[in-house]
Amino acid sequence: MRSWIGRVLVILCVTALGCATESYGEDTDEALIHLNRGVQLFGKRDLNGAIAEYRTAIGFYPNYAVAHMYLGDALAAKRDWEGAIAEYHTAIDLAPNNTTPHYNLGLALAVKQDWDGAIAEYRIVIGLDPNLIFAHMTLADAFAAKQNWNGAITEYRTILRLAPNHTAARIALDTALRTRGEQR
Repeated sequence: MRSWIGRVLVILCVTALGCATESYGEDTDEALIHLNRGVQLFGKRDLNGAIAEYRTAIGFYPNYAVAHMYLGDALAAKRDWEGAIAEYHTAIDLAPNNTTPHYNLGLALAVKQDWDGAIAEYRIVIGLDPNLIFAHMTLADAFAAKQNWNGAITEYRTILRLAPNHTAARIALDTALRTRGEQR
């Protein structure tokens, strides 16, 4: 009974997040137990413990996209950008339509000032869900970091169409327009 329940929980967990569920030969019960322990430890800011638990979960269920994504988050929290980027890529390979690992990969690339890589990931996120305001905001900010004012202005305006009272987008748009020598 426990094995069946564990498989259902893993299926529900990964399906809800748009993750791959093709492989059931692994011990999904143990993977889920270690994933949950990792989440608890991460919440307590025990990053080393969380990383160990996520790696153990992956050992039991290598195709567990959520575990790879969470491992990437824990590595990013430790500023291990290369490790985080690698885990986000794995999560994306396993669940290409999940916006979260794409977005988190974009953030990690932005920290490394790989603006083109970050922009590409934010565009994927927006392609998957065009109403994610935070993805438009980070895309606009990445354009601004590259001094691509046309791209930044376009994204800030998109945000204001989606959320007319978005103060940060309004201020950023005004700044971008002034930088480009225009007024809103």
